[in-house]
Amino acid sequence: MADCEFSIHIPTQSGGHDLPQAMVDEWVDAAMEFFIERLGGCTVVQGAGAWKDASGCIHREPVHIVSALGSGEPEIINDNKYKLKLLAKNMGRSMGQMCVLTTIKPVSYNFVSPECEGSIPNTINTNKLADLGDLADWLFT
Repeated sequence: MADCEFSIHIPTQSGGHDLPQAMVDEWVDAAMEFFIERLGGCTVVQGAGAWKDASGCIHREPVHIVSALGSGEPEIINDNKYKLKLLAKNMGRSMGQMCVLTTIKPVSYNFVSPECEGSIPNTINTNKLADLGDLADWLFT
């Protein structure tokens, strides 16, 4: 079972103008590498962001949302939170952002095995890491 979900939303614009695609790709790759190194993997999805400026004008832009699940001792979770905030600060400075959205929330996810017998797969609790075999090493290291 995963204890915490982490995500970072990577913008594609600054000040209403498109950022260079190479810069956006570099930060998507950096976020992916961050989660892969610290949590073993990640998921990237395309999204849409919107915000209102000081004059009341609404701006919309495509964003990349990179997320990962983690578990572990509170000290490990807190270290991941701190390092994610550092990544967001560096990204914001580099991309000329006023802020970069990160989410860090407690979760209770179970992983379902496609190898289970019967028509309805059983849920595998990660407390039984032996049931996951090599997959456990990939997901939780």
